[in-house]
Amino acid sequence: IARLANSLDSDKLAPQIAAYFLELGPAAAGQLAVHLKDPSDSIRANAATILGGIGGPVEIAQLQLLAEDRSPEVRRAAQRAIERILMRAAVAP
Repeated sequence: IARLANSLDSDKLAPQIAAYFLELGPAAAGQLAVHLKDPSDSIRANAATILGGIGGPVEIAQLQLLAEDRSPEVRRAAQRAIERILMRAAVAP
């Protein structure tokens, strides 16, 4: 998982990697969330976006820490991810 996450800074590979993480589902969320602290803006933003699809309440707390990120792209991705997680929780049976 770490090798995949480290490739999230590649515009070419990021969509394929995101699809793979979505297939893995919530079981991969914790391992991916570690990369929210990566020095690369692209990796942080892409990790946040993916967590919006597979994350849960634990990841919301980690995503909220990105509200003050130096990158506007990362801040936006984190906010959208939180909204997606909350929306999924609201419609879950």
